[in-house]
Amino acid sequence: MASILEIQEALSFVVGFNLLTLVVEVGTLGLATPIAIPLDVAVTAVGAGVATHGGFVGRNAIQNGKDTLQRFQSSSSSGESVSGGKRTDKLVVENMSKFFELPFGKSMKNSVQKANGKYNGASVWKVTDKHSGNPHLKKGDRFYIDTESFDHIEVFDKRGRVKAVLDMKGNYIEAKTKAALKQKRTISIFD
Repeated sequence: MASILEIQEALSFVVGFNLLTLVVEVGTLGLATPIAIPLDVAVTAVGAGVATHGGFVGRNAIQNGKDTLQRFQSSSSSGESVSGGKRTDKLVVENMSKFFELPFGKSMKNSVQKANGKYNGASVWKVTDKHSGNPHLKKGDRFYIDTESFDHIEVFDKRGRVKAVLDMKGNYIEAKTKAALKQKRTISIFD
């Protein structure tokens, strides 16, 4: 975090006026000019560094803001994703409450319970009934909503090894499942 003086000096670098040097000059009635000139150079260098650092931070903050705005714009209140102004069949949900409002979530709501633990910030859920309503979910399996895209769930067997990736409609996503299996993803089981 930059101090107020550093911020002022960064601004003075940009506008070409150094307040600290002026204070030293006026405060000593010009007697400290030999000190003020090197001080001016040093403080201007600090200002350049803060201005440069602030430029990098500011640019990243702006890009992060644009990314977040784009993500909000790409989802609708119904959970459907919007791409280029056109609706796609990709459903996006930000939490399990919203997931249980979808047809797939409703079909399994009474067959699951919240398990102990989290994975990447998402609550892990456990299938408690052998009739979960989906052939890829068996009793004892665990799953969570992927927190990067919020458009699929990752399913793990009762030993914590990944076994499937399903979209929010319950469909098997072959490419994502293959990638997860190749990475040998696992979760901790706390029963």
